[in-house]
Amino acid sequence: MKNILFFPSASLLLFLAASGFCTACGAPSPEGENESDCSDNVDNDKDGKIDCDDDGCLLKTACRIPSTAAAPDAEKEASGTRAGPKQVFAPPPPDNILNVENLQVQFNHNGADIKWKDAKEYCEGLVLEGRSDWRLPTKDELVKMYKSGKFPKDGYVFWSSDTSGSDRAWFVGMGSGAAHEFGKNHGTDSRARCVRNTQ
Repeated sequence: MKNILFFPSASLLLFLAASGFCTACGAPSPEGENESDCSDNVDNDKDGKIDCDDDGCLLKTACRIPSTAAAPDAEKEASGTRAGPKQVFAPPPPDNILNVENLQVQFNHNGADIKWKDAKEYCEGLVLEGRSDWRLPTKDELVKMYKSGKFPKDGYVFWSSDTSGSDRAWFVGMGSGAAHEFGKNHGTDSRARCVRNTQ
């Protein structure tokens, strides 16, 4: 009896892989491998996360505000300060510090437009209530600040310590609690609010 070689077509392999009949034919592609993955309402990589909820889509156009001007404008809209940010401050605590979970947080921000590098240096150089171990918060910590309801929704965006490559970093808007990735040289309506660990 002769051996017969069978070479399946590419379309057959794709069908078998998509159907789950052939696990060796190929694994699901990572979410975000194609730009359309992040807006198709399908869990492309079968990890239980769809579109912008998947880490693979965080930096894709569909999951972020596309222009540098749009994020601050969205924050103004969310905070009701469309004409421009306004100082909306509750009376600050006597020591200018609030506690949010395991963090002490500077209540008042730096008070002026600031780029990422300057925001980082501002926090690292801050001395408040005799403490000098202040730092720029992570984006997750900024979201916790927003969710705490202890800070004014004043239309500003606040720099985080989280970066994306050498020239981009994340900030969070206090009008909406949304995180945005921007160039580190963006300064308009950007602020620094510093934190320190209590544990």
